[in-house]
Amino acid sequence: MDDYLEKLFADSFKREVEQEENVVRSLPFIAAIASVTLLVLREFGDGLPPLDGSVPAVFLHGLLVSIGLVFLYVFAFLFVAVRSRNYRYPIDEPEIRRIAEELVDFYTNEGLSPVDADAAACRDLKEQMIGQFAAAATNNRRQNELRHAARSSAFNGLILALALSLMFVGTIYIMDVTKTAIDGAPPDRATVEAVDGSPDRTIEP
Repeated sequence: MDDYLEKLFADSFKREVEQEENVVRSLPFIAAIASVTLLVLREFGDGLPPLDGSVPAVFLHGLLVSIGLVFLYVFAFLFVAVRSRNYRYPIDEPEIRRIAEELVDFYTNEGLSPVDADAAACRDLKEQMIGQFAAAATNNRRQNELRHAARSSAFNGLILALALSLMFVGTIYIMDVTKTAIDGAPPDRATVEAVDGSPDRTIEP
C-alpha cells in the first residue's frame, strides 16, 4: 500500500509543478494579444473626433475609456496570476539522508539487527515522504487553481479589450466612409443655382 501511495502522491506533486510552469508559459500569448490591441488603437487613434457632444464622438470616447478600464482589469488579474505564492516542496536530499541515518541509529539502539533496522528506517522514511508529497501536492493544487482562475480572467479581459478595439476601429471607418461620401457627392441643382444666381443654361451652337 505504501508503494502505491508514494507513487500516487509523487505523480500528483509532479503534475502540480507542471501546472505551475504552464501559467508562466502562457504569458507570451497574453502579451501578444495585448500588443495587437494597443497597435490597433495607435494606428486608428488619430481618427478620434473631439468630444463635441455628438453621438459618434461620445460613443468613441466611451469605447476608449472602456478599453482603458478593461486593461486595468487585465493588469490586476495578471498580477494575481504571476505574483509569488507559497508553494510547498518535499524535503531536500541532504535532509532525507540525515533523517534516514537517524532512523537507522534509532532502531539499532533499540536492539534490531542491521537488516531489520534498515527495513524499519526505510518504512518510516517512506511514510514521511508520502506525507510530504501529499501535503505539497494539496497545497500546490490550491495555489495553481487560484493562478489559473486569475489567468483566465485576464485572458477574457484581453479578448473583451480586443473586441472593443475592433468596434472602435469599425466606428471610425464608418465615419470616414460616410464623411468621404458626403464631401465627394456632386452638388444638387438648387445649390448650383444659388451660387451662380441663375439656372443652368445649355449653350446651343
